[in-house]
Amino acid sequence: MKNIFLFVCTYFFSLFLYSQETVVFYASDSLPITASFYEKDASKPYMILLHQAGYSKGEYKETAPRLTNLGYNCLAVDLRSGDQVNFVQNETAKEAKKRKLSTDYLDAKKRYRSSD
Repeated sequence: MKNIFLFVCTYFFSLFLYSQETVVFYASDSLPITASFYEKDASKPYMILLHQAGYSKGEYKETAPRLTNLGYNCLAVDLRSGDQVNFVQNETAKEAKKRKLSTDYLDAKKRYRSSD
């Protein structure tokens, strides 16, 4: 029983070893895009994590630290389409709704007008 307790404590402690930083950048329509940045070593490769429809960056709450442990730096992005997962609210979608911007799944992808 003692070994199981130590394993569980070690597992959850390891999830919090890597600092997670909130970063914000802006879409072409000035909507702030919120992301969680997990960096272990700036010389290692970077991975961008994009959640499923209806979710948030919280989808990677456990996965990002594991990927960081494998030697990747991660950026888990809140797309403008989504809601909540793992008790993490999609801040980008929330702000888009507040600004009365569309939050349809396809609106997460930048669209270009044809020059025709």
